[in-house]
Amino acid sequence: QKHPADLYEQMRRTEEAPCEAEIVKDINRTFPKHVLYRDKTGLGQQQLLNVLRAYSVFNPEVGYCQGMGFICGVLLMYMCEEDAFLMLISLLDNYRMSKLFMPGLPLLNKYFFQLQRLLAMHMPSLCNHLAQQGVEPTMYASKWFMTVCIYNFPFSTVVRIWDIFLAEGVKIIFRIALALLMMNQEALLNESFEQILETLKQAPSRVESETLIQVSLSITLPQKTLKDIETEWQAQNAPGM
Repeated sequence: QKHPADLYEQMRRTEEAPCEAEIVKDINRTFPKHVLYRDKTGLGQQQLLNVLRAYSVFNPEVGYCQGMGFICGVLLMYMCEEDAFLMLISLLDNYRMSKLFMPGLPLLNKYFFQLQRLLAMHMPSLCNHLAQQGVEPTMYASKWFMTVCIYNFPFSTVVRIWDIFLAEGVKIIFRIALALLMMNQEALLNESFEQILETLKQAPSRVESETLIQVSLSITLPQKTLKDIETEWQAQNAPGM
């Protein structure tokens, strides 16, 4: 989609930004250890605020939601503010990510449903055990989807995942989620509710990057399978997600 050449400046200069207070509150939680973002008065946090604020003005239907900061933070490591702003628009439009952050998180709920079905297909014993312990994807997978595997993942892993994400879209996040569950399956099968959640919380930071990528790409996941599960979800919910 073609945007005016000065779109970013227009959005940045807008005085009213209803989400600004919420964005400011979250800024210092985004990559708090990264040299670009750890200083509260530093350039990185100011750039992050500028871009997120501008996007919230540009797309008030989405506005701002936690998770967007991590995505924007990665973009700003590689490009200037204006390019990061335009890339954020492109990501949320072209990869259908905007519904991840809309009120009610409609796309996230669909992803949880799909992940649960995929878990039952690929690891039925683990799926049953998690169900018995009352553990659902909503409890462990939200940040994997909402930050495109940025939160709590080593940066060396993040850049590998993003390379694949930009090529094939959300499918890689399902692959990564299944790989993390698969690589921790033996431990998870012997754990109770609290232990399971702690294991899955720590899993992204404990696995070796190359191994995780190899395991995830070895998982057979045809696009038709995702589409069939999506059709099932739509039959149970509002169409058009």
